Amino acid sequence: LPSDMTERLLRWLLENAVDTSVFPVAPHNFNNEENSSSSSSGYGYGLVATRDIPPGTMLMSLPSRVLMTYESAYRTEPLGPILRKIIQRQRQQQQQQQQHEKKKDDDDDRDNKEEKEKDDNDRKKQNYGI
Repeated sequence: LPSDMTERLLRWLLENAVDTSVFPVAPHNFNNEENSSSSSSGYGYGLVATRDIPPGTMLMSLPSRVLMTYESAYRTEPLGPILRKIIQRQRQQQQQQQQHEKKKDDDDDRDNKEEKEKDDNDRKKQNYGI
């Protein structure tokens, strides 16, 4: 018998018009896999193809409305608030970095100006024999 999670996945596929017509699928419990050499052994529940599928075959087609994109996640709970906090922190870090770079540039400019003035004064002293 399929797990509740597998049943939910099958129901979700149907409710969201996911096209799996290319191949029939069946629920499968990978936790009870007898062939321990299988690469999927011990990894929970899922779907398996019930026949061989040629390489390059599109396995399923998902409507774009069910895909999680950055924009859709941004508008949903609980991801939206989390993403907004991350973006806010990134902006604050960028602003701090820009302020730090500006201060460093200003300090470098001041140091260069002072160094140039010192060099100019030294040259004047040499020229006037002071």
